[in-house]
Amino acid sequence: MFDADGTGMDALEIFKLKWSLFAQSCRAVFEYQRRCGVAHLRVEPRHLMVKLDEVGPELPAMWQFRTRLISLGSAVVENLASIGENAEILALPLNSNPVYDAEIICNSSFGVIQRGGFILKSIDPAPQEGKFIIRAEMHHDGIGLPWLSPKDRVKVILRNLYGVPGELAFMTQRDPEQEFSQGILFLQSQPVEIPAAKASALERVQGKKVHNQGFVLYPMFHVPCDVYSLGMLMFRTLVVNDKQVIGDVSLALEEAKLELSRLTTVQCEPGMESEFWKGLIDGKHRYNLSEIFNRKQVFYSGDDREAGRPNAIPTAIWSEAMVLGLQMITLFEGFSICSNHGDFDPRYPAGKMEPLVQRVEAILQKIDTALLSTSRRNAEIRAALEVVLSEGPR
Repeated sequence: MFDADGTGMDALEIFKLKWSLFAQSCRAVFEYQRRCGVAHLRVEPRHLMVKLDEVGPELPAMWQFRTRLISLGSAVVENLASIGENAEILALPLNSNPVYDAEIICNSSFGVIQRGGFILKSIDPAPQEGKFIIRAEMHHDGIGLPWLSPKDRVKVILRNLYGVPGELAFMTQRDPEQEFSQGILFLQSQPVEIPAAKASALERVQGKKVHNQGFVLYPMFHVPCDVYSLGMLMFRTLVVNDKQVIGDVSLALEEAKLELSRLTTVQCEPGMESEFWKGLIDGKHRYNLSEIFNRKQVFYSGDDREAGRPNAIPTAIWSEAMVLGLQMITLFEGFSICSNHGDFDPRYPAGKMEPLVQRVEAILQKIDTALLSTSRRNAEIRAALEVVLSEGPR
């Protein structure tokens, strides 16, 4: 609609259409989570469909479209009732694109038996009769452990304790009273039944390190994983074009995250997005962040990204969008949408998405105002009249 006016409003129009697509994608994922009670875990471009609606002659042909999810996400694969846990575990997504997968998905060793040194700290009676709560340490060099959250589960498998045949398997979580450690898992079990022979063997090893005992990680893949995927989808929508591919953008984002990780605290107050974003991308970097995330990248064709071409996208709105994307793909306490991959309410997991959807739609309203505001048009008309009046009568 604004392609020929020479003011750069076409950049803002493209921004509006791309952000509308992203907003509809967020809404679609939120509705999936709300209705199903689980994460989708496969949010990426090939699992989204855009349908163009018929429009009248009053609007441009591409201004009316709807975005939908077209896949059912990840399946439930393992029921833990066999070891006394009334829960099911979601599998890792199959054939997913790692660019859009959250860090916990890319780095976890889901369902793989690992080995470590087991130290029993205590066995206490549980509220349920005949059951006990085990507190223990697992010393390890395991894979995927730095990403564990308090909601993740760890199955411990103890074998051949003092010659007692068979195994004792029980489900645990991180002990909430212990700080997280890279090399030691502090574990607290769910209430578990312990046969008398195995209870006696456990008492004999209490406080001693028993080597070569097994444990299996079951990370909690949930709503925060979808938040990450949507964040990557946002950057894919806005800054990937005929020159930049999503791999380039992903590497640049890793550098930006590394810069943030060096800070003692990461904070961005509302209304300060422009200053925050400028401070992050300016300066010397391995990747040219200020170029990769420049608002001109909203144009797909390189001809439209030439130096000096007008671009009417307000810097404040663009910066707010960039910062929101960064908040979606990071896990910094007080800054990010989610502080860890277990940061959600089990009673209403989709509740984590609600304020995010509201923020995305609020940015869309700001874009609409900048694009179609009558006050902006009135200002342009007044400026033109002033030019005419300043020339005087002819």
